[in-house]
Amino acid sequence: MYDGDMWGGVSIHEYTTRASLLVSVLLLGMAPALAADVSSSKTSSSEKTSSEKAKTPAWTFSIDGTPEIYAIDNGSNRAGNLNNIYYKAGLSYRFTDNFLGGVSFQHSFKNGGGMQFYAEATLGYKFKVNDNFTLTPSIGPGYTWDDTGIIKGANTNASIGYYVIYLAGDLKVTSKLTWNAFNLRYRNGFNATWVTPKVATGLTYDFDSDNAVFLNVGYAWKKLDTSTPPYNALAGDKINFSLGYKRSF
Repeated sequence: MYDGDMWGGVSIHEYTTRASLLVSVLLLGMAPALAADVSSSKTSSSEKTSSEKAKTPAWTFSIDGTPEIYAIDNGSNRAGNLNNIYYKAGLSYRFTDNFLGGVSFQHSFKNGGGMQFYAEATLGYKFKVNDNFTLTPSIGPGYTWDDTGIIKGANTNASIGYYVIYLAGDLKVTSKLTWNAFNLRYRNGFNATWVTPKVATGLTYDFDSDNAVFLNVGYAWKKLDTSTPPYNALAGDKINFSLGYKRSF
């Protein structure tokens, strides 16, 4: 049994403390590599190695996991209480003309015992603004089911199709470190009110051309088809802290 302040017998404060320590250890472990990379990144473009000029792998598999906490007080749920923990797996393909296609699956374990699932397919295009900055808009359909909390008539856990629009801006800081400056999302149901915009930012570190880890933090809002506050209007919903891994091939 879960409650708003406990997860598997561990207090939310202790859980978030452990998560913060884990992220700190990872960042400290990466620090020497980052320092060396900053130095090596000062070489001119004419001195790029053959490996940097090598063709970028077309396929990328990613997986990440994160706790999501309530962003605001909502009934008996207090800001900072655990909402859910989820994992998300994705597979994308980069075409030679900079078009990107991808699919993803997300499984959320709700605090209180329920589960929610999401499946998406998107198509996007990566614009190279300059040698270091790219903009990637994408759009696609999705479907969510099980304990969704989506209101549709008398159904308060409606399974629905939806559409989603993303805009990502990425800045290459060094040859290995990328600041994922922003990832904007707009998402809404096709035949139900489920407006869930989100903004996120983070870092990606490339160990080599095929392997990378990433960290990000995000803030999401929500509006439902309800007259009950806070979601009768667009209101703060969840904050997430994510750690993930990407493998290209």
